[in-house]
Amino acid sequence: SARMAAMHDQPDAFARLRPIGWSDDAELVRAAGASRVARVIGQHRSGFDVAEFAGDLRRVQPPAAWTRPRGDPELRAVVGDWVTLDEEGKNILALLPRRALLKRGAAGEHYRQQLIAANIDHVLVVCGLDADFNPRRIERYLLVVQSSGASPVLVLTKADQCADLDDVLAALESVRMVGIPVFPLNAKNADDVKALHSYLCAGKSAVLVGSSGAGKSTLTNTLLGTERMKTNTVRENDSRGRHTTTYRVLIPLPQGGCLIDTPGMRELKLSGEEDLSDGGF
Repeated sequence: SARMAAMHDQPDAFARLRPIGWSDDAELVRAAGASRVARVIGQHRSGFDVAEFAGDLRRVQPPAAWTRPRGDPELRAVVGDWVTLDEEGKNILALLPRRALLKRGAAGEHYRQQLIAANIDHVLVVCGLDADFNPRRIERYLLVVQSSGASPVLVLTKADQCADLDDVLAALESVRMVGIPVFPLNAKNADDVKALHSYLCAGKSAVLVGSSGAGKSTLTNTLLGTERMKTNTVRENDSRGRHTTTYRVLIPLPQGGCLIDTPGMRELKLSGEEDLSDGGF
């Protein structure tokens, strides 16, 4: 077909996908072949939202097998997955191989895991060095991240307001697993935040997790160099994950990689016992 020929003629069929996290991984490239490739950025009853480039949004239909109620949820796409589309770009043909899958236990009597995001390279666990600081909660986050196949990075915000940083880091020694990088920083300070750039370069996808008020929006703003996320202006009735625009879910970064921010990420809890009375510092 003309489209397939065009993709072969095109010197670089994947150039538009790199700002939304395409890694040029040999297995991915082989599986994609000459097909149209898109990244999943949302899931609805009426289909999936995908992007073929930064800022794109199109609604597509899943393969019939994904709609069967008893199907294995891991065989269906989640946010962050790469899929191939038919030539018209209206239907998903196949799910491409995944690198990592972030999931959490779902509530309810039938224990099942809820899939949150796929193909995440780094999970930045963001924790404020104020009343938010809770070593046990950090430990739970790190366990979830490590079981996903993604790499955790611990970001301690509000370090400029913390008088006893050495004590805090000592308190973390018990929860730090071997080799997890830890960055105490001021999330408003662009020079501090540069320490994280190596995790956010081209072809990388990162997510931020942490409790509300830990500084995730501030950190995102500093990484973007803009006030794009408009800190503290989400009204209660708007905060149900009704994202209408792509950039709220998949945010291309000036560092070359992208941040994925799904409604599910904000509930990445292992259990309901995340309150601050539990192991508060």
